[in-house]
Amino acid sequence: VNAANSVGWLGVSEALFGVRTPVARILGWTASSLTFVGTLVIWRSRAPMMDKLGLAAVATVLISPHAMFYDSGLVVLSSWVLADRHGHSATLRLAALWSLAISHVFSASLGFSPLFLVNVAVFGWSVWSIRVSNAE
Repeated sequence: VNAANSVGWLGVSEALFGVRTPVARILGWTASSLTFVGTLVIWRSRAPMMDKLGLAAVATVLISPHAMFYDSGLVVLSSWVLADRHGHSATLRLAALWSLAISHVFSASLGFSPLFLVNVAVFGWSVWSIRVSNAE
């Protein structure tokens, strides 16, 4: 019923491959598990707590089996961390990325919310940012 509004791994997998189909469940739960394990590994690292909390905010949305488009608001917390860490240029890139949120109006015709892609992009950027800052 809410497939077009889903923004988590399982919800989007079910929107694309069918509710309760084996492929949707395997893909959704595998991606959720990998997101959880990756977040846990970074959480246990020496990364700054602010970075960890930003990553956890977006991971929570992606992992939740019932995350809807409005839950993507939590990803703003991750965006603030990225903007703080990378300055003015990151703020502009994040503004451009978040402007894609308007793409949610196309979710009914796509069958899933494009906000999911924004969430995945912010998650990837957060992981990259933490890895780069830990390498320095």
